[in-house]
Amino acid sequence: MHKCLKLQIILFFFLVSYVSPVYAYKSWPKHPQGLDKKAYLEKYSRAVSIGIETPGSSGSGVIIGRNRNQYLFITTRHVAQSQPIKNEEYWIYSVTDERNKIKVKKFIYPKEFEGYDLALGVFESDTKFPVAYILKKLVYKPNFDFCSIRNIDFFSDGYQGYLECDSEWQILGKPIIGGVSLPTKALNIPIFRTSSLKMLTRAKGNQQGYEAVYEASSTVPGMSGGGVFGQRSCGKFSTFEKTIEFTGFYGGIFAIHGMSEEYSNTSSRSGVGLGIPLDLFSDYFNKISKEYGILKYRSSSFFNC
Repeated sequence: MHKCLKLQIILFFFLVSYVSPVYAYKSWPKHPQGLDKKAYLEKYSRAVSIGIETPGSSGSGVIIGRNRNQYLFITTRHVAQSQPIKNEEYWIYSVTDERNKIKVKKFIYPKEFEGYDLALGVFESDTKFPVAYILKKLVYKPNFDFCSIRNIDFFSDGYQGYLECDSEWQILGKPIIGGVSLPTKALNIPIFRTSSLKMLTRAKGNQQGYEAVYEASSTVPGMSGGGVFGQRSCGKFSTFEKTIEFTGFYGGIFAIHGMSEEYSNTSSRSGVGLGIPLDLFSDYFNKISKEYGILKYRSSSFFNC
């Protein structure tokens, strides 16, 4: 790469990483080079996911905000169909502490979610639960995409040519779904499950916001409302060596799972799942971030560790 262009790009990343602070609350810690990345993402999804018990059935959700003892979570609208009332209560529980069940205070159906199969919920607890990052869509200038930036020689994260890189969804490695399955004949208790994904395409304008299309190794009833999780890498800038040193990976949520493709003439399924991308609502999440304690990013997530 031309020396002048390299310096311009480094300066650009330095500036966008410097101007915006990270929100005070911390999420699940990043994991360093050398650890198993699949195991890290599974632990991350388990830490921020919840099971939801409804009057009619059950579902899943993800904690995305915290303000003092008030927590905000996201799920599908078809899981959170009505407001909690005395005779129709909703309960949530962390998958890391299934015995501690907490009553849902309210559901929120913002106008920004109209036409989308999404809802927000609020509960209160003095327990300090970790909060998931919503992976913001990154825009780079000059015209590099997510994977091209990683392959620039001064961004030496040690994994070039090893991890899969997806420019559309801006994630490294294989993503996963995490959710709480309904009891079955063989497993008569709900359990937290993860499923590896292969992202297929983005079906823009698809029904109810289900634009994220992926092959899933296994999804079962109850996982609706669970998160689609991915990871990114980050680094620190060295002005002396003019490099960006790899310092770890961090996880986040970029879609909500809610549907499996069915064949029209039968009840069989194709093995294709669908989720609602959360980058459709970036402005809305930014607007409510202070009220609900949604984690905010620097302009460049490579530096957000």
